[in-house]
Amino acid sequence: MEASSGSTAISEAWFCRELGLPFVAVVPVGTADRKKKKITELGGKVEEVPGPEISSVARKIARETGGHFMDQFTYAERAYDWRGKHSLAAEVIGAVDPDWFVMGAGTGGTVTSLARHARFTNRKVKVCVTDPENSAFFPGWRENNRGATARGSRIEGIGRPVVEPSFLFPLVNRMIQVPDPASIATMRVAADRLGVRPGASTGTALFGALKILHEMHERGERGTVVTVLCDPGERYLDTYYDDEWLRQRGIDHTPWLPVIETFLDNGVWALPTTWPEPSRPAAVLWNM
Repeated sequence: MEASSGSTAISEAWFCRELGLPFVAVVPVGTADRKKKKITELGGKVEEVPGPEISSVARKIARETGGHFMDQFTYAERAYDWRGKHSLAAEVIGAVDPDWFVMGAGTGGTVTSLARHARFTNRKVKVCVTDPENSAFFPGWRENNRGATARGSRIEGIGRPVVEPSFLFPLVNRMIQVPDPASIATMRVAADRLGVRPGASTGTALFGALKILHEMHERGERGTVVTVLCDPGERYLDTYYDDEWLRQRGIDHTPWLPVIETFLDNGVWALPTTWPEPSRPAAVLWNM
């Protein structure tokens, strides 16, 4: 059993099929149909429940059936040896020795492992986590409050209604809270400019990476910023790539399209005039 918004569950369904084990994925209501279909095609079963309940329901099913709850939200940051040379962290740092690594967090495992590897190998890279709207990670980190809660993200794969155990505050140098329309717009521009159609969580990460590049340019700095294309956009053709689906959910990404396009064309970073910038807290940590 696993609690997942889909992509991790797809991988686990494949392994369970190879091992001859039954698999149940407990996913949030509204998870993309294409991801749920992929899980069932691999022999798994899907249970849809409200987002904040996925872990508790998966744990309950495991207890009632004598199964095992994988619990990625607790164990993601220790699933492999972050000191080793055969991980995403080692591959990224070894290839480009970046100044910044930027990525959203679902469990926190990827950013935590990369930060630990960087410290273990005495590398310069700093870690920035981009967080979507309605996720508990950003306010929890900003206020150093592991009890922070939120409604839960509309960007599949990242953002959580609670601060998960694998998300470790001291390993994160910076967080950027990204509006959902900005994530969608960046995803759409990336699909046009890169020739690779990504998912919305990639849009969230890429938005933060571009913002950091802009700030470095403004300070006259040179350096490398790395992010990750998380999953293929083909899973979201009837959601994030569907204008009518977005309209029904009140997400208007169009004002953010020129923000990304203009920056890629000439380096100018100008947020939409229609965007109501949130009030800034008194603390020095801020993002926009």
